[in-house]
Amino acid sequence: MPTYANLNLPFLGGGPTIAEQILQGLHEGATEKLQQQQSDLEKQRTTSDVALQGAQTQEIQERMRRQKVLQDMFQPKPDESGTAPAVSTDTGAMPGTTAAPAARSDFDRVVDQSDLPDSLKDSIKYNGRAQAAAGQPVKAFDFFQTVLDKFGRKVSPHILSNGGIPYAVTDRFGEPWELHDAGMPDEMKPLAAAANKVFEQKNILPPMDVQNANLANNRRWQVLHPGQPLPGDLTLPQNASKDEYARIEKQFGDLTQLESVKAQRDAANAARDAGRSDREQQQGITPVIGQDPKTGKDVLVSEAEAKTMGLIGTMKADSADVSKAQSARHWIPLASKTATIQRVDPNDPNSAAANPEEMGVLQLIDDLDKRGKLGTIASRWNNFMAGTVGSGDPEVEALRAKMGLSTTLLMNAHVGNRGGSYMMEHFEDLANAGKMDASTLRSGVKSELDYIKDRAMMPQRTGGATPKAGGLSPDNPFSPNNPFAPKRPQ
Repeated sequence: MPTYANLNLPFLGGGPTIAEQILQGLHEGATEKLQQQQSDLEKQRTTSDVALQGAQTQEIQERMRRQKVLQDMFQPKPDESGTAPAVSTDTGAMPGTTAAPAARSDFDRVVDQSDLPDSLKDSIKYNGRAQAAAGQPVKAFDFFQTVLDKFGRKVSPHILSNGGIPYAVTDRFGEPWELHDAGMPDEMKPLAAAANKVFEQKNILPPMDVQNANLANNRRWQVLHPGQPLPGDLTLPQNASKDEYARIEKQFGDLTQLESVKAQRDAANAARDAGRSDREQQQGITPVIGQDPKTGKDVLVSEAEAKTMGLIGTMKADSADVSKAQSARHWIPLASKTATIQRVDPNDPNSAAANPEEMGVLQLIDDLDKRGKLGTIASRWNNFMAGTVGSGDPEVEALRAKMGLSTTLLMNAHVGNRGGSYMMEHFEDLANAGKMDASTLRSGVKSELDYIKDRAMMPQRTGGATPKAGGLSPDNPFSPNNPFAPKRPQ
């Protein structure tokens, strides 16, 4: 056995050497490793993209919450403690009377609590209102902190509330922090935790929990109703109570269960409708045999057509009857159809037809007889069927092909593919006995056609009209509506 010189290993002749196999294996291993690395990199990239999107979403949410805090800080509101000085703007007020406490923003309150001179406080508050009106509240705090740093002053950290509900805390520099801000200094977290206890005491949800609950409910709603906004009765308002949250959760659970029941019911109804439609269709196209009361003959049609025709004594047709009727209906146009003859030589009426494939067997026999060629074909029938007589004449070739096709169709129409064609065997017997001629050939085909029409069990139409080729009438053997329609002959 030959060996590879360097490796001293045997190899089979006609195929790759061991070295080639090793190199191929190394190449495939390297390729697989590279593909695995690429797959791992793609997974890491996908994971990184998801993490980045999550971080970006969280950053956007924190920025929105901070913006909301800044907006709330510049909204005027009455002092909740009632300790603010009462200022009367009514010059006609009675001496010794006081007006209702003036509304102030939380920014003004933070500035007032600093130990800066009053003149500076007024300037800081005026600047803050101007910056907030210009949409730049951050600059108001920057200016405030700059003044504090210049004078070495601080403010006392405290909780900012709105209607008794805390929404932020301020540090010693007067900067506000949303209660759940991830960037909040550690020294402010105990104060924020104390503020959050108010939510528990008042049985309400913190703003972040309300926001997250609405986001989650909106995702669930989009599953049930894509593209539709979350309804108001399923949206938690600001400072929603825990009872309100529980109510919406129960309502969502009930709604989801109802949607599931509805989906199951719709699916069951669709399946039932489809099954009923299939049964009706199946019942409508099932082939049956019944007696036509108008003619007294048995016909083979679909069950739906049988009801329309009023057939009597109908019974389901077995596969053998359907097969025989198929072959019979297939052979009838093959034998009896007629066409407008177009001569090869239009000036010679005895020239062969140019369109013999459009002519039926009987029309071909009549035209060949007219041209004086049928006698030769009939007298030498076996040679004709063997292809040694009439070769080159298009009509003769067409007749031979259609008679050959007739053999299979008539065999099935007579005995269901388990015997011979009586007509063709009869013609062979006559030819062997020397009794086959043109007249015998024509009469034999006509007799077979009369018999096959009975085997086809085709219904008779009013007026005895024959359906046009390609029509939709159930008695058309090539109708696509016929459950037992045969394939058109080629």
